[in-house]
Amino acid sequence: SIMTVKEKAQLLSCINLLSKQVEKGNDGGAALLLRAYCRQRLGNFSQALRDATQAMLLSPKSARALNFRAFIYNQMNRPGDAVKDADRALAFDSKNAESYNIRAVANLRLHKVEAALADSTKALQLNPHLAAAHSVRAETYVSLKQYQKALQEINTALKKHILSANYYYQRAVINRKIGRVTDSSRDIDRGIELNPSFVPAYSARANTSIAMGDYEMATQDFQQINKILTSNNRKSEIPLLEQASLDKIVKDYTQIIRLAPNDAAGYYNRGFLYLAIGNNEA
Repeated sequence: SIMTVKEKAQLLSCINLLSKQVEKGNDGGAALLLRAYCRQRLGNFSQALRDATQAMLLSPKSARALNFRAFIYNQMNRPGDAVKDADRALAFDSKNAESYNIRAVANLRLHKVEAALADSTKALQLNPHLAAAHSVRAETYVSLKQYQKALQEINTALKKHILSANYYYQRAVINRKIGRVTDSSRDIDRGIELNPSFVPAYSARANTSIAMGDYEMATQDFQQINKILTSNNRKSEIPLLEQASLDKIVKDYTQIIRLAPNDAAGYYNRGFLYLAIGNNEA
């Protein structure tokens, strides 16, 4: 999700401090790995990838460094590379739950559903408290159209991490697929309450409003999305998952324009989003 200006300033400050530590070069790559984390949080994936790779060169058998680079590869939509790094991490530490879960995410994106399910199951066997593994299993069951199992998994994830806006959003999507519109709306509202800058949640709520014929409410949510993106000046740093969400939002705006062709706001907001995802149709 989009971060606040204060959060961005804090991360930039951390990067400056860590860069001084990196210059000293006597910590086995720990500062590089922390700087990689800060850079990926800012959406600077290529720089984060360079830092993680350099950290690995300093500590070639570090499962932590391999896991983090695999995590970045997943964010960059490079699941094949993520699988390779997770495999290497597991060669050094065969009981690393995080490695299995990261590989599960990558396998799911490679459409290897059974492998993703096996990896997330193994991750939970090694670490029963790993809420993220339940989230991956929920995604896996959604891809298999086993929505009740998906709902059970995301409910378990929320029991372990009750303040996750992402998990409420994920449950909202599942609830909508099984026709529980009221429950879906409640989860979306809770997700936005926990993270007022969570762009996908506003998009999902707008989708629900469109389905219910409340185009005014949908437009308000889209305007909030524009406000969030504009205030953070993050047009060039939107992570891949958020870009996917923005593509969906553009489609929703197209539907609003079709239903209300004389509403100038719809055209303006869609044009802004085209710019945000680098579409020259703006």
